[in-house]
Amino acid sequence: MRKTTLLAAMIGMTAGLLQAPAVEAQDFPPGKVDYIISFGPGGESDITARFQQPFFEKLYGEQLVVSYKPGGGGAVGWSQLNSMAADGSVSWV
Repeated sequence: MRKTTLLAAMIGMTAGLLQAPAVEAQDFPPGKVDYIISFGPGGESDITARFQQPFFEKLYGEQLVVSYKPGGGGAVGWSQLNSMAADGSVSWV
């Protein structure tokens, strides 16, 4: 009985995998990437972002645009982030 149940489960999983559609990766990023920093320029987050910029541009061939949105303990940065498209082209610190 157990062997029959196990065999049926294996056949069911194999059939399910064969029917699954092929998935292709999308190109990332789709263009320039906005890097939002919720602090003013000159801090640790700014220095880190500036160090990452040339490596990002070399790896992905796209521009990394650093934007500063200080104020409200990060609320201004979050507000800007929430108003942007959710397409993966935004990073927030």
